[in-house]
Amino acid sequence: MDSVLKVKGIVTVQVHQNGVLVDEFTKENIVLYQGKAAIINDLVYPTAVIIARMAVGDQGTIPSDPRVPKIVNPQNTTLFHEVYRQDLSGVSITTNGATNSVQFTAIFRAADIPLTSYADQVKPVISEVALVLVDSLIAPPLPRTPVAAPNAQHPAETLFSIRTFNAIPFEAASGTTISIKYTIMII
Repeated sequence: MDSVLKVKGIVTVQVHQNGVLVDEFTKENIVLYQGKAAIINDLVYPTAVIIARMAVGDQGTIPSDPRVPKIVNPQNTTLFHEVYRQDLSGVSITTNGATNSVQFTAIFRAADIPLTSYADQVKPVISEVALVLVDSLIAPPLPRTPVAAPNAQHPAETLFSIRTFNAIPFEAASGTTISIKYTIMII
């Protein structure tokens, strides 16, 4: 009997304004082909490629309606429009029988992202997120400085998975923060 190894992921996003939870949702994510390839290659040829960063963007919805997320193709290699990338703030591993997962956490503060990084500087939003693979042998060591668009990302970084969602207003004046918990499971 053949056994099939499947990689599945979910993303939980919590939106806070001035410390008060105003929205929360959980959605499945898309593990990109390049992310799956990284897992398979690491099973045979262990490397120093790790998930160490998270990125957010502002073009994850269709232009005519910020409530309709774009569809992510597993062949994608970038966010639709990345605005900010930073190191993870936490990692939690669960391995006990049938439950085998890892949860990556990052907190993004609107006050940290320059307005010039957004496609729409009048109404900044966040509507997409990605986990970032880092080749720790050729990239600068962790912790690393966050990178805001339009600054270039290090070539030793590639995206593992992406999730688009309804646009979240992301204005510094509102004290908005987004806490993202990205869970990857082997099922």
